[in-house]
Parts: sequence; structure tokens; C-alpha cells
Amino acid sequence: MLRLPILKSKLLVNTELKVDPDLSGLHPTASQAGGNQAPLRLFNRRKFLGMAALLTAQGLGVESIFASAPKLNLSLSQIKQAADKGSWSSLPAGERLCHLANYLAALSIPYRGGSLDQDIAAEKCLVDLNSFDCVTFVETCLALSAMLAKTNINWSNFDDLRKEITALRYRNGIVDGYESRLHYSSEWLYQNCHNGRLSLIRELPGLKFLTFAKKIDFMTSHPSYYKQIAKVGSPQFEKIARIENDISKNVLASGFLKYLPSDKLALLEKMPISDGLRSGDLVFVTTSMPGLDILHLGIISRENDGLHFINASSSKGVNRVVKEKAPLAAALHWSKSISGAIFARPLI
Repeated sequence: MLRLPILKSKLLVNTELKVDPDLSGLHPTASQAGGNQAPLRLFNRRKFLGMAALLTAQGLGVESIFASAPKLNLSLSQIKQAADKGSWSSLPAGERLCHLANYLAALSIPYRGGSLDQDIAAEKCLVDLNSFDCVTFVETCLALSAMLAKTNINWSNFDDLRKEITALRYRNGIVDGYESRLHYSSEWLYQNCHNGRLSLIRELPGLKFLTFAKKIDFMTSHPSYYKQIAKVGSPQFEKIARIENDISKNVLASGFLKYLPSDKLALLEKMPISDGLRSGDLVFVTTSMPGLDILHLGIISRENDGLHFINASSSKGVNRVVKEKAPLAAALHWSKSISGAIFARPLI
């Protein structure tokens, strides 16, 4: 999932839309850089009009997505207390993850895009409990859920949480420069399925999933949107280009990823829990945008009235972690470029 520059009065800031194009840091998982907003940058008129045209073509608005709500100062110990009270540690992985997602949604934690890319001097695994974008929300929930399933976890600081998020966010779990971050959600999925954290849902009874295969090159096609890439031909540009080529050939062309087309999403509501989606399943919204794989992601909460979508939303008037109303198909109907969804189930 990537992020795009958004208009803020007469200035543009690097943030993530409810699409994924983090044009300042590819799927660049949302971040948590301690609360300071990304520095404002002046854009020339041509660049802004080009971006506005791109967004309009995809059915997206041009808006500011920085939340103005005060920080909550949520702590790990508060989360652990809530988990102990509800006995979440004893629950299956999916239910445990769903409880965490619902807990954070109930707090209306602000949405904040572009936070992983505020300090471009050196890549660091940034962690924040008080603001999320859609990727960092999912990563943090998965990391917290894994911690609850373990013993000897230190809940007084971020050390263990950062270890879990590093394993999710970086190639082979190692922070080694900007290019080591799993910018594209397709590669993020591929790694976390192969390391045993997730299981890809490639079929459901009565539903036909299609192979998700396309060429990935969004970052190198728009290098000026990424501060770390800078320009065509730079060393960082070449590194990202090689990674995009590897993802296109080794992940997307392999047939590993399967998606359910948008016009079939409504059928998920009618499926029994034994056959269909469950609480805690992950949703990756696919797109027809050239060069891009995933627009958005979130977590399923299966309830009596249907499938709810919990996500860090940048929608106008929302700008927070929220549980969308059921059905799921309605919640995933905000852009003309949405082609369907990929699903995965947490294992730990």
C-alpha cells in the first residue's frame, strides 16, 4: 500500500490516502514518529494538478487527512490490562486479533499518514500507539496479538513490540535501509505467509477466486513523490526498481495471491462461519491502478448483523480507527479502481 501527497490549504503534505499509494513511502506502512506532523512542502502547480487528476480518475477526493484530535497517550500496560480483563490471551489467534482491533476502534485513535517517512536520514522501525495509518494499524494489532500469546513479554516499554513489528514490516525481519521495508503489500503478504504468521485464504466454498498478477512499478513510476528515492537513476531508485521487478516476477507472476472480485464480495455475508470469513481475518483491497497492488487494508469483525471492516480510515470526517457498518461489500466501495480483495488469516 502506498501514499499520496494531499492538499492542505495551499500546501501539500506527504500522507497516505485511503488508497495505498504512499507517494512518500510506498505501502510504507503507516508510522509512528512520536507525534510530529510531516513537514509541509510546497508543490508546483503542474505537479499538484497532475496528482489531482490522478486522484479524481480513481474516484478519490483531494483532502487533508491529518487528524486534529489530541494524543491519547495510550500505553502498553493499558492494553495488557484490557486483555487480561477479557482473557484475550486464551483465545484463538483470530478472535484475539479482533478484540484488539475493536478495542483500538473504540478509542477512536487518530489516523495519521506518512509518519514512517519523517526522518529520511536513517531507516528505523518506528512504533506509536496513538496514531495509525491503515498498514501500521494492522501491523500493530498483529504484533500485540502475538505478544499476548507469549510469556516473558515486557509490557513496560516498546522493545518487544518493536521486535514483533520489525519481523512484520521488514524483509527477513532486518532493518537495513529504506529498501528493506516491505513497501508493497503483496510482498508483505508473501513474507508473512511464508514465515508462519498468516495463512492466505485462496478459496472459499462456492466462490471463484482469481489469480492476482500484475506488474508493480508505482514507486519508480512516480519517484518525485518519494523523498528517499529522489530521482530517476539514483542509487535508491535502482534498488527499488530491482525490488519491484522481483515482486512482479517472483510473487505476483507465481500465482500465489488470489483475490475475490468486487462483484462477489456481497456473497461473503451469506456464508456460515465454518466456511466463510471469521473475526480477525485480514482484508487487502486490490486495485486496477497501474503499477499498484493494494489500496487499503483492515481487519474483519464477524457479528450477528454481518461482516464489519475495522480500519484506520482517512475518509473525510472520519480520520481515525473505526469499525465500518456491515456489510463488507459496502465498506469496500469507495473507489472506482477497487477490483476486489485478498484475504488472510492470522496464525499466531
